[in-house]
Amino acid sequence: MSELRTNRIIPRDGLPSGSAGGVIQVRQAVSTDTNSQTGGIATPLTSFEGITGLFCTITPTRSDSKILVQMNISATLSVDNNILMFRIRRKIGGGSFSDLSGALGDASGSRYRCTAVTLGRINAYTLNSTPITYLDSPATTSVVSYSFSVAHDSGSSRTVYINRGANDTSSYTYVPRAITTITLTELSG
Repeated sequence: MSELRTNRIIPRDGLPSGSAGGVIQVRQAVSTDTNSQTGGIATPLTSFEGITGLFCTITPTRSDSKILVQMNISATLSVDNNILMFRIRRKIGGGSFSDLSGALGDASGSRYRCTAVTLGRINAYTLNSTPITYLDSPATTSVVSYSFSVAHDSGSSRTVYINRGANDTSSYTYVPRAITTITLTELSG
């Protein structure tokens, strides 16, 4: 039997300045808990960012590093035939979370700018997983946190559920429970 041992494949602190693509560090947050928030489209549901597992933090080792943000959000809505719209949100240092403007669709009239969109549900048991990938350049060595907000296209107040369907009965084995993940990878710039 052969054995390959190494203490590094690329430099531990990334490639030299001017090089690109080396992985420096990876952080992940996983939420297995169920959560819900209620609101209308005029007030996107941003309170998920303070819930453990629904935000992830990384401290870049270099100010020219890129952060590969990968999210897989398991969410649904309290009614059929509406859509869910997601935005990536970021906080640097002790600041507040705000929308990551480079990760939003073009502004045009009153259209809702978002990072990703999915059908909220087709029935009460529906639970969709929405993948989001974005390469960010935070230009800092301060702690950086990433989370998301959710809005919907209904004119009325609706409830968004995370990691569970709107009907979460334990009476049936086909009622889904899922996870939401946020993975941050620091890449040398």
